[in-house]
Amino acid sequence: MRVGPGSRESSYPVKLVDPAAHRLKQPVFELSGSSAMHIPHELQDEFSSQAGLIERLRSSNYDFGRLAARYEEVNRNIHRIESEAEPAEDAVIEAFKKHRLQLKDEIASFLARVERRM
Repeated sequence: MRVGPGSRESSYPVKLVDPAAHRLKQPVFELSGSSAMHIPHELQDEFSSQAGLIERLRSSNYDFGRLAARYEEVNRNIHRIESEAEPAEDAVIEAFKKHRLQLKDEIASFLARVERRM
């Protein structure tokens, strides 16, 4: 079963829980027989005190929306590898983690700039 654009076939029974969620940039997947998975390090978890600002920027600021989408894509890739749904070498996971950290830093800077203007 293909999970998303460009994704590999998975041997795990995965289904898209909310097909319309792709418009929200946060599709919800679930393993058959389990409840919806929580993916660690989501933006709402990493910046919990700024969750409202993140949601407003995601819908009103194109640059922030793209930055957040890139972060979420990298974070999902890391989660798939760590949950062993997709095999990868250690160097690959380390590169993804470094990229996620760089994106997180960019998001933190973006949020700080916006908050200074408020």
